[in-house]
Amino acid sequence: MRLRKAELAQLSDGSRLDRDGHSSLRPTRPETRLDCASPHWWKYLLCVDAVARFAQVCVQESPPLDLGLAAITCAFQSKVTEVQLIARLDELAEGLAAKYRLEMGQDISWLSGAEFSRTLFGAEGFQGDQLEYSSPSNSLLNEMLDRRRGIPITLTILGIEIGRRCGFNFFGIGMPGHFLMGEVGNSRQFFDPFEAGRVVSAQEARELFHAMHGHQHRFEEVFLAPAEPRQILMRVLNNLHAAFVNQGDPENLERVLNLQSVIPGYAKEALGQLAGLLATQGRFTDAAKIHDRLCLEDPTNLQGHERAAQQLRARLN
Repeated sequence: MRLRKAELAQLSDGSRLDRDGHSSLRPTRPETRLDCASPHWWKYLLCVDAVARFAQVCVQESPPLDLGLAAITCAFQSKVTEVQLIARLDELAEGLAAKYRLEMGQDISWLSGAEFSRTLFGAEGFQGDQLEYSSPSNSLLNEMLDRRRGIPITLTILGIEIGRRCGFNFFGIGMPGHFLMGEVGNSRQFFDPFEAGRVVSAQEARELFHAMHGHQHRFEEVFLAPAEPRQILMRVLNNLHAAFVNQGDPENLERVLNLQSVIPGYAKEALGQLAGLLATQGRFTDAAKIHDRLCLEDPTNLQGHERAAQQLRARLN
């Protein structure tokens, strides 16, 4: 669902998107997507609530990371819209491609993945935020674009999405404690957006893991496997969760848990935490309603949730 301003304007005239709802800067690779309408786009436009819009992203078979991160951002930043954020990504990619054509006289897609990574996370100034690593700003797309600072996972999302618009096929690698970027068809090299886009070999990734966690922990090859989009979006929200816990910000923590609760496969844990948060605030009716919802999401513990809801409502008397 990567849409430039012109494409957004044309939707009402019957223009068509690819099968995943993606828009691409130009078809440069053999795996050019099919031109067929996204069934989720119109549902998305009808959702007024930010959580409902995020849910429409997450129900897709392969949720688009740019729209997922944009939807997360808009849940916390009321002055921006997903359309504006997607347009900024499109403009960034178009500007980067045009600059390369002007300076080098050839298409940017002729770069290697390593060269593109070093360009975006080096010359273009997108860097890891070493000073305020845990700041929520590093997980919000508009602030990351404004500051050109981020954390490994959000910088990787940026690399994936700008790369896709420029003809590259990158993916995220969710190592424990770190996040790298890989390229389809290149199993020998990975890229570290947090460290100026440098090339990382499998052995270097292993050494990085042991440096962070110690040699007593075993490195598994699965740590270098492509991360699923839902896992990536959940991990972004986990970072925001930690940030707002550290800041003592229950209002934004509630937003995080509401967003996590609509990601398929993650609802039970998020709703359990949300019920606890609401109860500590004395919002017993709201907490009871969450347990009502958990009766459906977690039927194996049906009696426990029914009892919890009853006890919470009894506290109102």
